[in-house]
Amino acid sequence: MISTEFWAISLGHLTAYSRDDALRMLTERHRVGDRLEFVGAQVNGLVGWDGAAHIGPVDFTLIRGEERIRLSGKGALFCGGTTRGVKVMGLGIL
Repeated sequence: MISTEFWAISLGHLTAYSRDDALRMLTERHRVGDRLEFVGAQVNGLVGWDGAAHIGPVDFTLIRGEERIRLSGKGALFCGGTTRGVKVMGLGIL
């Protein structure tokens, strides 16, 4: 889920800086067959000035056809309220 307070997402060389752009980017990647499989995340206990919980490392597997690419990074998310969801996420290829 992408928060209404979303700021940015980076998946390797692809970056989106608004909620609408992120939804378009993820929808397009899904349309061409990419799938993100959540592996795990650690909430590190830090909370930003805006109340977003910091997470990292966060790990996904990008499934692209027969290829499986491990992605890892960090980010921040809102755990409740009306802004619940990912605020910012940066993932790079391991």
